[in-house]
Amino acid sequence: MLGANKLTMFQKGLILISVPLIFEILFVAALVFLRHQVEIETTREERSKELIRVSHMLLQQNLEACQLLMFLHLTRNHELSGKLKQTVGEISADFNNLKLLIRDNPVQQRFFHRLEPVQAELIKDIRKADQSLGVKSKFDLLEAGESKRIAAQLMLKMTTFLGAIIADEQSRFDPGGALRARNKADTWLYWGVGLNVALSLALAVFFSKQIAGRLVLLRDNAYRLSRQEPLSPLLSGSDEIAYLDRVFHETQATLAEASRKERALFENAVDAIFSFDVNDSFVKVNPAAQRSFGLEPGSWSGRSIDEVVLEDDIQRVRKFLNDVKSGAGVATLEAHFVRTDGIVIDVSWSAHWSSKDKTLFCVVHDITEQKELEKQKREFRAMIAYDLRSPLTGVLFSSELLSEGAYGELSERGRAELATIDDSVQQMLVLIDDLLQVEKLETGQLGLHLEDVDLARVLERSVRPLRSVAEFKKIKLSMPSTKALVRADEDKLVRVVLNLVSNALKFSPPESEIVISVDRCDGMVMVKISDRGPGISEQARETIFERFRQAGVDETKEQLGTGLGLAICQEIVELHAGSIGLDSTLGNGSTFWFKIPESGDQFELVPGRKSATSFSSC
Repeated sequence: MLGANKLTMFQKGLILISVPLIFEILFVAALVFLRHQVEIETTREERSKELIRVSHMLLQQNLEACQLLMFLHLTRNHELSGKLKQTVGEISADFNNLKLLIRDNPVQQRFFHRLEPVQAELIKDIRKADQSLGVKSKFDLLEAGESKRIAAQLMLKMTTFLGAIIADEQSRFDPGGALRARNKADTWLYWGVGLNVALSLALAVFFSKQIAGRLVLLRDNAYRLSRQEPLSPLLSGSDEIAYLDRVFHETQATLAEASRKERALFENAVDAIFSFDVNDSFVKVNPAAQRSFGLEPGSWSGRSIDEVVLEDDIQRVRKFLNDVKSGAGVATLEAHFVRTDGIVIDVSWSAHWSSKDKTLFCVVHDITEQKELEKQKREFRAMIAYDLRSPLTGVLFSSELLSEGAYGELSERGRAELATIDDSVQQMLVLIDDLLQVEKLETGQLGLHLEDVDLARVLERSVRPLRSVAEFKKIKLSMPSTKALVRADEDKLVRVVLNLVSNALKFSPPESEIVISVDRCDGMVMVKISDRGPGISEQARETIFERFRQAGVDETKEQLGTGLGLAICQEIVELHAGSIGLDSTLGNGSTFWFKIPESGDQFELVPGRKSATSFSSC
């Protein structure tokens, strides 16, 4: 049994098949041999019968020839002469047949060689006596009588020799040999079939019992593994079942280690982790949750989620949990929790429903500080935007008065310095406008006025204020002729195109060309702005649409900007249910593109969609 366990399933199956097969081959070989013996015995018996029959026929035919010869001389009936000749022919044919039958028997051949001249002489005398029927002389009659006497003597010799041949054959003849050989073959057949069946059944029972018993142990270990119970000892052997059992034991060790790590992660996690039952009551919480919500160990068990959620958020939280359970809702939510000391905190939820365990697993991250920082940032941007805009507007107004000579004529140097002041103030105002746009985007105040918009008009409005700059830098602006209609807010779409073309002008070398193209595919309209500038590195492309980032800042440090333009473009395009991206190679220019729905398509405003940084084809 132990040795069999060292065999693989393939080897066991090979034994189960090959042993009966080898036995079957040997059995068939034995049957073939016995069948051959039966054929030999049958052939020998048939030969003996035929030899004895032919010998008796020769005696009978020779005797009949002598009798015909006697009647022929007594009656002088010529009709008997014809029958005599026929009999002599039959004697010759049977004599030749006898010669063939004894060709393999030396003893019988010796008798046959002595018989052969006697038979020939007897036939000769019979023919001679037959020919004497027409003689007239007394001498011929005497000679014919002598031939008859000689024929009678030869007949006696033939009888003696044929009798010897028959006696020898009868001594060798076994009348039951073929039957015994046939019975022996039948006996071997019955025993062989029975032994083969018995051997196959014995092997099948042996291996099936062995494999079935080991499979039962394997099934038991699988059940124990699923229930996280200790497994039975390892199965011995090196077959596949033993290998699977080892895998089960290794899996249990791995799961135990994973469970230990999971438990350590659960207990030492910074974020709150807890689970709810089907009634949204607490089942288990980690220490971080106890600290975050001021829960005492053991006091959370059985409490409802309504007790820790701000009353205004309860319905929204309930809907969120039900959607997660049904698989129809998003798995994240921001809400307000109330600590046991009454302090309200902002939290971000991530939830997963286990239908098998009927348990809702949640990770809650305290984002109170993050929300406070975002609030401070918004207030800071609002302060910059509103508190700086008024003084800068005053500075710009005073600068215009100075340039118009309201306070006297300025020297050339004074005018140059005044122009520098104007440029600086304009840059500050652009930055303030961008900050206001960002503020509106973050607070959701940047609404869209959607209508069917002629894209050609949008492109013309965007390029018109930049033509003078392009002519000054000797850059050609190529615009397409298009009849495309898009569903968009025209003013905000103009800002997107204006910003992208303005960026292309900043980084394009003199005597180059900026190409604007329009494509339509799958219900979307794509606008591309391609330049021949220095291009943007792969590393820079990954962050190009983030706030306060500039395209090609390492290669073109002299180009100034707020770093908010592309971020604003991305927000506007994504508010239109579109996408924006960039294709660029260092040294080969850049192509900024965006896609928005064609006119007539209905879409849902989905802010925050991730834009692409390559692959501009439709």
